[in-house]
Amino acid sequence: MQEIIDIYFDAGFSIDVILVLESLEDSWKRIYKISSELVQSLPGRIMGLYFMGKADRYPISTYRDFNDKAPGWFKDNINRVSLINPIFEALERDGFDGAIVVICAGRIIDINDWDDTDILSRTLVARITDEYLFSWNDIPGNNGRLIEFLKQNFGVDWVKTAKIEKIDDGKAIEVSYEKNYISLKLNNEKTEAYLKIDNGATEKFMAKMENEKLNIYARITDEPFQHKSDNMKTVDIKSRTESDLIKKNLENPIVEVCIKGKGFVPLCCSINGKVEAIYKNGNFKLKITTEEERLKLHLKAVGIEPPLFNIKRIKGNVKVIKGKKENSCFEPMWKEIPENLKPLVKAGISRNEYVCPQCNKNHRWDVLICPQGDIILKGFPLNTCTLFTKERYLSLTDYYGYPLRSNQRIITREGNLYEWKDDKWERLNIPILYTEIDDEMWGLYHRI
Repeated sequence: MQEIIDIYFDAGFSIDVILVLESLEDSWKRIYKISSELVQSLPGRIMGLYFMGKADRYPISTYRDFNDKAPGWFKDNINRVSLINPIFEALERDGFDGAIVVICAGRIIDINDWDDTDILSRTLVARITDEYLFSWNDIPGNNGRLIEFLKQNFGVDWVKTAKIEKIDDGKAIEVSYEKNYISLKLNNEKTEAYLKIDNGATEKFMAKMENEKLNIYARITDEPFQHKSDNMKTVDIKSRTESDLIKKNLENPIVEVCIKGKGFVPLCCSINGKVEAIYKNGNFKLKITTEEERLKLHLKAVGIEPPLFNIKRIKGNVKVIKGKKENSCFEPMWKEIPENLKPLVKAGISRNEYVCPQCNKNHRWDVLICPQGDIILKGFPLNTCTLFTKERYLSLTDYYGYPLRSNQRIITREGNLYEWKDDKWERLNIPILYTEIDDEMWGLYHRI
C-alpha cells in the first residue's frame, strides 16, 4: 500500500579507499614512502590498511597514525606471501564498496581468482618498478640527481655543500663534509652499487650499462607482473614521489545520482543541488546534479517502501544508501481563493458561463484569456498545476507532485495524472481543466 514518506539522506561522493601493501623487505622503503604520501594526500578517505597474505585491518585515522605505526605493522608482517584472497574475502564480508589500492613490487599470486568480479574492477595495482637515480659517468661534475636523491631519501641535507669525488680508480664515489661521509662502491662486475652512510644506513642498488653510460637504479624486481585484465587498472610507479599518479588513477567518475524505489514518486524536497523528476516505463526517479562533495537532502515522497539513494560510477556496482525517516518538514500551504476570483472558479467547477471581469461579457467556463483583454485568473500561477477546493487553492510550483485518492493517484505540477495499477504508475490521458481529481478537489493546468 502506498504511503507518505518523509526521509533524510546524507551522502558523500568522495571514494573511500583501502590500502593493501606488499611486505617484502627489499621493497619496503619505497612502498612506505609512496604510501605515506598517498595517505597524506587523501585525508579522511583511507579506511584502513592491510598487508598481503593476512586479513587483519589496521585503522588509519590520520596521516600521523600511518607514519607512527606503519613501520611496526610492517615488522609484524614482514615477508608474508603475496596473497590477495584473504583481504578481498574480508572486504566482501564487510560490504566495502570503495576503491582498493595495492602497492607492490612483485607478483600477486592469486589475483587471477578474481577475474571478472566487481571488487577487482575497483582495484588499482600500483607496481613499483626500477627507479633511475643517476649516471655513474656524471660524477663528479653533474651531481644534481645524486644530491637530490640522497636528500630526499636519507635526510642528509649536508650533501648540498659536500665534496663529491670518485676514488679507487673510479669504482667508488665518496661524499664528505666535515665529519660526515657517504660512500658508494661498485662490485667487480659493475652490476650493483652499495651505499653506506656514517649513521649506519646501507642500501643496495642496481647498475646497468645503457648507451655507453653506467646508470644506477633502485632495484625492485626482475619478475614480470604476469596479470593483465580489462577489469583491473594497473600503473607503474617509477619514482618515489609518484603518489599523484595513483591518486589520478583512482578517479571513477559518477554516471548518475538518483533516488528511486518501489512505487516511488517525489513530492517535494530541499537539497543543495539540482533535481529532476523523471517518469519512464511506469516508474519515477529523482535525478540529482550537484557539484558538492557531500549532499544533504530532505524529501517527502509517496512509496510502498522507503526509497534509496543510488550512486552509479563507470566502474563497480551501484552504491546504495539508505535514508533516515524523519518528521514531516513539508506541509502543503493551501490559500484562500480571492473573493473576486471565487465566482470564476465556481463557474469552471460547475461548467457554467461567467461574466468576464475584463470585458463584462459572458464567457464559456473553459475560457482562461479574455479575447479583448488579458489573463482572467490574475493572481494564480501560470504554467503549473493549481488545485482547488471550493474555498481554497494550492499551487504546485514548489512541488513535483501531490497525492490523491489515498496515495493511489498522483498529479504533477506539469498537470499529468498517474494511477498506481499492476505495480506501476500508469499515466492517465485526462486534460486538467477544472477536472475533478479527488473528492471535492479540482485541478487546473493553465499554460501560456
